[in-house]
Amino acid sequence: MRILFLSTWFPSPPDNGSKLRVYHLLRALALHNQVTLLSFSFDTARPETPGELCDWCQEIQVVAADPFAVNQEGALRTFLSYRPVASRPLPAMSQRIAGVLSSHAFDAVIASTDMMVDYALRTPPGLVRILEEHNNMTRWAWERFDEADGVVQQTRRWLSWQKSRLYEARTYPGFDLITMVSEADRQTTVDTIGNSRSRVEVVPNGVDCTYN
Repeated sequence: MRILFLSTWFPSPPDNGSKLRVYHLLRALALHNQVTLLSFSFDTARPETPGELCDWCQEIQVVAADPFAVNQEGALRTFLSYRPVASRPLPAMSQRIAGVLSSHAFDAVIASTDMMVDYALRTPPGLVRILEEHNNMTRWAWERFDEADGVVQQTRRWLSWQKSRLYEARTYPGFDLITMVSEADRQTTVDTIGNSRSRVEVVPNGVDCTYN
């Protein structure tokens, strides 16, 4: 299968939880599939020294931008937006994906985390769309709201919770398969999307028993 893998985090070096998950997913997928990786590159990312990624991926392309930082620009715009702050697509990534899609044929697209949802949903009809989520943001936002202290904090966190819930309810049904790390996240997702054709499964984090 030819897979387009869209990643928020460039997984080399694999020095945080999200990078580790992507790193090992790519390693497993490469055993029986042809994988093209498109990723943001920021923070500790080292796309110039991808290491084993070159063996696992047919092609690797990066956009040198921190989507979290870019999407935090403008406090008023963020507050008034109907969508979660980190979900706004960046033109540079949209253009890079469009270029790859125009020159390659794929069977499936995998969006790694909420950040890549909009990009995946813009891919042509006929592709299997998979969302590989590391944390359910609606559940996380609800927990923060539940712990809020004072009216102002409660109001802000309630708005964040509702943005996440409505965004996931609107976008997640566009995926054929959604994978979550835990059963609690899976159940929150099922409750959020309601009567949808999307399958929601648990793919837990693992332990590399050969390490050390």
